[in-house]
Parts: sequence; C-alpha cells; structure tokens
Amino acid sequence: MKLHYFARLRKTLFASISASLILLFVVACGGTSTTSTTSTPANKTPIKIGFSVSLAGDFSADGKALLMGYQLWQDAVNKRGGLLGRQVQLVYYNDSSDPQQVTTNYQKLIGSDHVDLLLGPFSTLLTVQAAPVAQRYGYAIIEGAADGGLQTVFDLPQPYPEEATDVSAIAKQIIHSGADVVVLGTVGVTDSVSFIKTFKQQHYNPKALVATSGPDEGKSFTDAVGVATAEGIMTPQAGWYPGLNTYQNTQFVQDYLAKFGGTDQDINSGTVQGYSAAQVLEQAVNKIQSIDNVKLIQELRTDSFNSLQGPVKFDAKGQNTQGVLFLFQWQNGKLIPVYPANNAVSKPEYPKNHWSA
Repeated sequence: MKLHYFARLRKTLFASISASLILLFVVACGGTSTTSTTSTPANKTPIKIGFSVSLAGDFSADGKALLMGYQLWQDAVNKRGGLLGRQVQLVYYNDSSDPQQVTTNYQKLIGSDHVDLLLGPFSTLLTVQAAPVAQRYGYAIIEGAADGGLQTVFDLPQPYPEEATDVSAIAKQIIHSGADVVVLGTVGVTDSVSFIKTFKQQHYNPKALVATSGPDEGKSFTDAVGVATAEGIMTPQAGWYPGLNTYQNTQFVQDYLAKFGGTDQDINSGTVQGYSAAQVLEQAVNKIQSIDNVKLIQELRTDSFNSLQGPVKFDAKGQNTQGVLFLFQWQNGKLIPVYPANNAVSKPEYPKNHWSA
C-alpha cells in the first residue's frame, strides 16, 4: 500500500496530526504581574480576560469558532455568578492572522487595557508571538488551539508561497503518486476543499483520506464539499464529540444550540478548544481564590483539571499529558470516533466512499 503525506510548508509549526488538539499551558516565567491578587466582597468590578483572535485572514474560520467557545464560556460562567463573585468581561482584538499584530494586541491588552488574565489565539504560529509578551509581564496563557511540531516524509521541490491559496498543483503531485492513503497537513476548510475538488476533478479516489483540519469543522465542511463527498474522510482530534460524557459537555451542547442554532454536528472543534481552555482557567482561579498570575502559574503547574475534552494535567513543558487523541470519520452525515477501539462508535470505513466526478 502506498501512503502519501503532505503538509503545507508555510504552516509546519501547527499543521501536524496533533495540532490544535491538546490543551497547552504557556508558562510565563519571570516578570512581574500587574494584576490584582485577590477578590474581596467590595470588589465588584468585572474580571477582564484578554486575547487576540483571527477574524480575518488564513485562520478566520477557526478564529471565529474559537471566539464562539470563549463567548459561550463567558455566558455560562456569568450565569453561575462569575469568577470569585465578579462578572467576566472578554477583551479582544482582531489579529487578521498576522503574527506581528498578535504581538501588538497582547501588548495593548496588558499595557493599555490592564486585563487581569489571558487566553490564547488560534494556532501555534500566533501563540509563539503572544508568549514572549506574556512572559515579559508575568502572565500565564491557557491555550486550547496550539500544539505544534511536524516531521514530514514528503517535501515540496520548492517552498510553497505564503500567499498561495490554490493547492491544485500540489494535489496533482499527490494524484501522480498513486497513493492509496493520503494524509494532508491542512489548516481549515479552504485547504481541504481545494484538495478534494482537485482529486474529484481528476477522478482520483484514494482508499483513505485523512486531513488534520477542515473535516473537523462540522457544517462548514459538509456545506463546502457535500455530505456524500465527506463520507469516509477522517480527521484526528482531541477526545470530544457531542454525546461524550465529559465535564459540562451536556450543558455546553445545549448552550451552543440555544445561542447559535443548528445541530450538534455543526460544532466546530475550535469552539470546543476555546471553551475547554476557559474551563481550565475558571477551575484554577476558583481553586486558588485569586487572579494573581504568579499563583495561577503555580496552580497550573501542579494541579489537575477537567474539560470538555477530558482530564487535563500539564507537564513541565506546558502540554496536557492526559489528553486522548481520537481518529474521527464522517459516516452517514455525522463525524464519529472510529479509533481507538474502546472509544469507537463504529468501525472505520475502508476503503472510503468512492467519489463520482
């Protein structure tokens, strides 16, 4: 069996099998936090939580989904009385998927807006720009959508241009290889759709197709390619799906449907990742009864937490050591786990659905 792996060279920091799947805690070592240390009964001012988000550019689809997760959590925590008896106020700026703008945004959030706490942007590429700013001021960032690092077995003969959006030429190289199994290091629906459309136009039907991002974006993906075309396509994700019995998941799904409508199959993984990161932040703050970042960092380094995606325990590098990676597949209009076997809802379809032109 021939296997072909492709990853966009300009996105190798985050377009990996594990990218955007496991909660990451970016520890800000050094510096002095300017946030208040505790909440007192007389202090009823909102707790401001800042972040940068991609509302335009390459990561806009995922960025908007991440924002939905943060906003859903804000609604939920404020209904519960807020953090430490204070309402939560989200403060965010659009970075347009530009790393330099991320740096500017976090400097503004800390230096001008004087936010109390931070959450991360979408992708490792943008998170690595936020981290030095947080470190300088002694803040921690809990990041649900960045865990990069990639080793490929196929390199493009020439670097893939930063501004390029049409992957048809690369898709044709994959077609020429005749691979039975194709693994695509994609970022978002646009990449995935471009590959799939080219494959269909050229009557290329690999027996298995795995894309790291795109198929996990629910209705955005099936609207773009069609339910029939989506059948059999796989994607790796952290351990989450609508019916999973994890921390606050039932309420999360109910709140999502009430606020945004649709079905539970429409929920984008970015929304889950954002909500999960905020869940961990809430638990950490409640455990130490403080929003002091020095205390928060220590708490995140030592304690265990829960999330939509399952248990969370950060190692010395800030990665969640208890995260479970699932392989999901589109079957009969639903994205369901098919591996590992003990968590699978169904067996994998192999070969996948044969596309018609």
